[in-house]
Amino acid sequence: MTTRLQHALIANAPEPWTSGIAAALADCGYGVEVAQGLPDDVHAHLADVVLLGRGDDDADTLDAVRRLARDVARPVVVVLPEPDAAFVHEAAEQGAFGYLVGTNAAEVQSVVDVALQRFAQYQGLQDAFEGRAVVERAKGILMERQGIGEEEAFALLREHARSNSRRLVDVALSVIESHNLLSRGA
Repeated sequence: MTTRLQHALIANAPEPWTSGIAAALADCGYGVEVAQGLPDDVHAHLADVVLLGRGDDDADTLDAVRRLARDVARPVVVVLPEPDAAFVHEAAEQGAFGYLVGTNAAEVQSVVDVALQRFAQYQGLQDAFEGRAVVERAKGILMERQGIGEEEAFALLREHARSNSRRLVDVALSVIESHNLLSRGA
């Protein structure tokens, strides 16, 4: 499955890498924006993926990887002028989803596609973890309010979701919201 980008941001990458990567992405049908230096959050929020050059200061680049991957929640691909396993490891620790050496169009597309797919999987896992926490909280509310056990509370949530053609997590959110509303002022 090939994922097509709407928008890619290339930042902090030196020439000729910037124009080479931009041309490779454009040849693959991707919209491209180029930013000199480290990107600001506004530009990164508009991008589906950020290709970030190593730059002169490794600490600043790694901080930008962390900020973009975690705070802005965008997949980051680090662009290197030559292979550097230690830097790639550090960038991965900070949240990079891939790295790129060179401007070959097929490699650029493959690296970006993999980064986007892995990022989508990561977000799916994050959503699942958050959903589980919501269901657990709703079960706790039902157990307390109804005086029932954990299995019964889960069965209530599941039955209500099925009978109303709703997702379990949506029903759990409704229970939490209702509980919060009814608990105000009590």
